[in-house]
Order: sequence, then C-alpha cells, then structure tokens
Amino acid sequence: MAARAEWIVTGGEEKGGIVVSLGKAPGSAQLPERLAPGSLIEQKDLAGTLLRYVLIAGTGPRRGWVNTEACVPVTNKLQRPRLSGTDFRQQHGRRSGVWHEQKEEREEKAKQEAKEKEVREKEDLAKQLQEQNVQVFDM
Repeated sequence: MAARAEWIVTGGEEKGGIVVSLGKAPGSAQLPERLAPGSLIEQKDLAGTLLRYVLIAGTGPRRGWVNTEACVPVTNKLQRPRLSGTDFRQQHGRRSGVWHEQKEEREEKAKQEAKEKEVREKEDLAKQLQEQNVQVFDM
C-alpha cells in the first residue's frame, strides 16, 4: 500500500480560505464554503496544479479540488510541521495560514488586558476614596 500524500493549506488568509471546486475542468462549479488556511488534506488525485483532496483536519468542504499553489506538501510524516507558529513559516518561506488560531490568541489576550484594566480602575477608585476618608468594602 502506497503512503498517502498530505498537504497543508497555506493560502487564502485574506479571504478566509481557498476556493474549492467540484471538478478539475475549467469552469467547474465552486463550493460556497472555502478551505481554511492550516487545514490538513489528503491527496486523492493530482492533475497539473489541481489537487483532488479529502479533508483530514481543519475547516472547509470535506472533499473537492484545489490549486496546489495555495498548499504545501507534507514530505515526512515523522517531521510533520506544526499547523501554526514561526517554525513552519520559516521552513516553507511563507505564512502558515492558521489565522483562526492567531485570532483566538489575540481575542484571549484582549480579554485578559480588559480584565487587568478593570482591576486597575477599581484599585484607583478605591485609592481615591480612601484618600477622601471614605471607607470601601469588598462585596
């Protein structure tokens, strides 16, 4: 049994993913959902720069045809690159495409910063009230 070829989607960050077609023929219908950057796909067929795939991990249509220019082959399963981080970007000379993980990290950081700001504001208010000899109770 031959080893299955795997690819990681690296393109389409600006548009929320890459276009997936139903067939390899020019003018084939395109699916409304895009294949998300960072998705891991298994190659089923290759015709020039068009790749028929089955989704292994990630977000998007379970199967279809995509352009290989927006993907990077996973060459060694034992050294499969992480789906995010600078190591993958440096190895392939382009961004990893895991925009949703980065977005979640930014949102989490923003939440943490908002909490810290709220705590600082409460502490400042309590300090001001204490300076005015107003007793402050924690409830």
